[in-house]
Amino acid sequence: MTETFLDGRLTLGSLAVPSDEDVAKIAALPDEDYRAFRSQVRARRKSSPISDATVDEVWDRAVKAVQSVHDKQRRAL
Repeated sequence: MTETFLDGRLTLGSLAVPSDEDVAKIAALPDEDYRAFRSQVRARRKSSPISDATVDEVWDRAVKAVQSVHDKQRRAL
């Protein structure tokens, strides 16, 4: 899953577990863009409700989603 910020000018793999490349992209932002990025992150955090799912339930959903994508790719071949 990727996350897009700054009207599509910044795409990151994950904010939860950023790659070295994601960290470098954020560090390279000009000050104005960095402030806008941080503002967008805060706004998304506020609009994202806390889940009542357990870690195991979240993990199971993620595994099923990945399996579904793989199944679709196999059928396409």
